[in-house]
Amino acid sequence: MKPIEVKNPFIRTTNVRNLDVMMRGLALAAGEGRFGLVYSESGRGKSRAVVNWHGTHDSIYVRTKNVWKTNPTEFLGELCFELGIRPKPKGKVKCFNLAVDALLQQPRTVLIDEIERLPMDFLEIMRDLTEFTGSAVVLIGEEELVEHMRQNRRVWRRTFQRLEFKVVGPAEIKFYIQEATKDKNDIGLNISNEIASVIDELSGGNFGDIRVITIYLADICNAKKAVHITRDMVMAANRTRLSEKEI
Repeated sequence: MKPIEVKNPFIRTTNVRNLDVMMRGLALAAGEGRFGLVYSESGRGKSRAVVNWHGTHDSIYVRTKNVWKTNPTEFLGELCFELGIRPKPKGKVKCFNLAVDALLQQPRTVLIDEIERLPMDFLEIMRDLTEFTGSAVVLIGEEELVEHMRQNRRVWRRTFQRLEFKVVGPAEIKFYIQEATKDKNDIGLNISNEIASVIDELSGGNFGDIRVITIYLADICNAKKAVHITRDMVMAANRTRLSEKEI
């Protein structure tokens, strides 16, 4: 038996399909300044889903950096860089004006990930950007982003589409584990519905935890040279996951 290797496949979950629907809805107001909002607890796959959407659409994706907290010029410079503006301009006003010009010439959806880490002023920059260009701005973050945006009534009024990423269920967990452990012959671990439900309960439907459990399950299978997943194996994998968290 060849050792089981764990990949990280992209799965079209209900959340991913809902993201597609949301983005199509946002596009219906093309040319009008507007926001989209994608939020959830960490580990539900929203960033990866957005990056995947970005990879198949002509859009701009920026993940925020904590060091930008007191420096919106660096943030705008990164936005300009992603818009293809070379060399990266200097000065807040120049960066903003060049970003506006680029989006007026070629309207594109702007995706900003984890903007809730930055001060409220950054929301105003994004509001100006969407209103001056008519390009949609989609903000991605954790639950506090919702309140972050609500506090700015002008931003909240412009938030046309909102999507919360939900936990995944046993069927999606089962499919993910099968895909993640497939070998060259397209054969992966085939877990039962009962075992998928156990993993769902232990992980709370959090994709990050499901992936870690899958990795430890593969380790156990390789050590035992087993292909049949039992409840005891799942519990052992979960105990290892929890012990690693405590370190």
